[in-house]
Amino acid sequence: LKQILTQRWLIDFFQGNGGNYPQFLRTGYPEYPLDPSTSLNPDDTSVYPKRYKYPASEQNTNPENYQKAID
Repeated sequence: LKQILTQRWLIDFFQGNGGNYPQFLRTGYPEYPLDPSTSLNPDDTSVYPKRYKYPASEQNTNPENYQKAID
């Protein structure tokens, strides 16, 4: 299973469709190192980020739709 999932990751990588990271989050392959000191996950630096964080400027320029997206 590990070999199949790694091959799938390689196929997606060379196709350039951007599906590699969600595929990794779903399967855990290939194994990426996680450095808590450089993790961009502000909630818990010991896990991989699962969702894009909206920039702070979005709160000021578009507060209504920002709140809808957060909700």
